[in-house]
Amino acid sequence: MVLRYLFLHPFKTIRNKFYAELFRSNYYKKMVRDNPQKALSLQYKSAHHKNINWDNPQTLDEKIMWLEAMTDTSKWSQLTDKYEVRKFIEEKGHKEILVDCYGVWNSISEINFEALPNKFVLKCTHDSGSTHIIKDKSKADLVDICKDLQAKLHPIGYTTCEPHYLSIQPRIIAEELLEEKELKDLSTSMIDYKVWCFNGVPNVIFLCYNRHKDLNGHLTASYDMYDAKTWAKKREYLDVAYRPDDNTCFPAPDNLEKMLEYAANISKDFPIARVDFYNINGKIYFGEITFTSAGANCYYFSELGQRVMGDAIDLTHVKRIR
Repeated sequence: MVLRYLFLHPFKTIRNKFYAELFRSNYYKKMVRDNPQKALSLQYKSAHHKNINWDNPQTLDEKIMWLEAMTDTSKWSQLTDKYEVRKFIEEKGHKEILVDCYGVWNSISEINFEALPNKFVLKCTHDSGSTHIIKDKSKADLVDICKDLQAKLHPIGYTTCEPHYLSIQPRIIAEELLEEKELKDLSTSMIDYKVWCFNGVPNVIFLCYNRHKDLNGHLTASYDMYDAKTWAKKREYLDVAYRPDDNTCFPAPDNLEKMLEYAANISKDFPIARVDFYNINGKIYFGEITFTSAGANCYYFSELGQRVMGDAIDLTHVKRIR
């Protein structure tokens, strides 16, 4: 099967290998630091097989990259940090939606596991995909977990050209383990309500559910899409490969209006922000803020979704620094 793929798609295979090696190179790292616009152009070309429209960005991915290259994103660094963002949420007056934090450390060696509760979540503050869910501390392979987290305590943002990640100090944070008791028939994991906000207005909600690691250890999930105000299905915004089956239907949270109020207030100073929440047994919890979802390569959205979401973003009054 692999040989057949290589035979039928030789150019695609060579192209993907070329970009993968380029994005890992020291040459590209220097480009990300010195000329992020050029580095982002290569990212866009790699993902979309065409040149980005810098003069008149139209799609969601184009506008995210335009903001990365042309504006001051220093605030993004603080708010992308999973620990530092807590101060911002408190300043917004929303301390009540923060998950309990048990501690933050610069190294695994600093953690006193005996002082932690039996159930908790352990993850890095600067990346995604490093989360470890400990449901029973006495049965968890803490040695293996510590090795994994310690190996990830390095700056990220080079291979995906997300410069605001470079200034985030890699640390480890322990938080309360949230456990969903409702909607278990619809998802094997907590449902992640990712509210896409444009110019401070919640537009659509991207649902992430059934999260798990595949046989190769890669994090995977299922997706759904709803209009933020009406809860009408917006599955046409999802690429065909990522749409749920027709029988899947999630009910709107009873506290949806409150969730949208939080999202609007948190995102109001940014042209684009994805604000994530959990709704655990009727209580809203803040997850994170993301400005460059999937490294501005939102492969799970269809061409229609990219275009319609891009149309909803107004960059007219955004201050350029380049």
